[in-house]
Amino acid sequence: VIKQNKLAALGGGTLHGFAGISHLVLMLPTLALPSMHDSLFYLTGFAAGTIGAMVIYAVIVGFVSHRSEKAPNPRIFMGVRLAGGLVAIAIGIYWILSSI
Repeated sequence: VIKQNKLAALGGGTLHGFAGISHLVLMLPTLALPSMHDSLFYLTGFAAGTIGAMVIYAVIVGFVSHRSEKAPNPRIFMGVRLAGGLVAIAIGIYWILSSI
C-alpha cells in the first residue's frame, strides 16, 4: 500500500502555480480593456474559470485514482499511475519539440 501525503501534493501544486509566466501573459488583456470595471470582470472570470477547471480535473483524477486503488488487483492502481506519468512525459516532450 502506498501512503499518500496531502502536504506534498499541496506543495507540488503551489510550486506549479508559481512556475512560468503564462499566467502573467494571460493577464495582459486587462491592460487593453477600456475601464477598471471591465478589467475586474475579466480577472474575475479568468480566476473562476481557472479554479473551476482545476477542481473538475482534480475530481476526475481523484475519482479514477480512488476507484483503481480499491480494485481487487493492486496492479490496476500501479497501471493507472504509470499511465498518468507516461502521458505527462509524452506531453512534455511534445511541448518541448513543438517549441523548437
